[in-house]
Amino acid sequence: MATKAFIYKWTHIPTQKWYIGSRTKNGCNPNDGYICSSKLIKPMIVENQSEWVRTILCIGNSKDMLDLESRYLTALDAKNDPMSYNQHNGDGKFSTTGIPPWNKGKPGKKGRIAWNKGLSKATNPSLAKMAKTKLGKEPSNKGVPMSEEQKKKISESSIGKISPKKGLPGPKQTAESNAKRSATQTGRKQSPEHIAKKAAARRAFYANKKAA
Repeated sequence: MATKAFIYKWTHIPTQKWYIGSRTKNGCNPNDGYICSSKLIKPMIVENQSEWVRTILCIGNSKDMLDLESRYLTALDAKNDPMSYNQHNGDGKFSTTGIPPWNKGKPGKKGRIAWNKGLSKATNPSLAKMAKTKLGKEPSNKGVPMSEEQKKKISESSIGKISPKKGLPGPKQTAESNAKRSATQTGRKQSPEHIAKKAAARRAFYANKKAA
């Protein structure tokens, strides 16, 4: 499918505040279900979709859309507009497949706090919805054994490294945490394979002990 990159605008109906972005991934199109890449705006839209409306501003090739998006934001001075959710006016901060990211080779910003720090799916509706969309989805590499080359690379990357937790006490177990852990195990049935593995491990343990 041919790529139809596009520039979109999300408007929050109650406040009329807006966010402008672009979609440039290979094979994309205005009807592919894409929301946005902003970690601030996306959870807000997912949580209250009825309060947001999207407008397609332009359709074209990926590079042109990136350039035009920057022009839109610069013309509107989005980063300084109190009605804008955009935090910059482009400033070379866009990237897409085949186009080097603006910060390639540059160190990351220290001290940046993750938007979801201290939040959990139990207390935050946005995280709960995101977790629900992943429920039941199996990882792409499930059941695929690692090659000897992959195992070697993982092993070599760990040589000489000291765990940051070495020498520190483990998490303190409370009555509440023990009760929660117990509740998760209650009623769980072990598979025949699991039972067979445990039995084989016990037999090997006592055989080695007897031999010793």
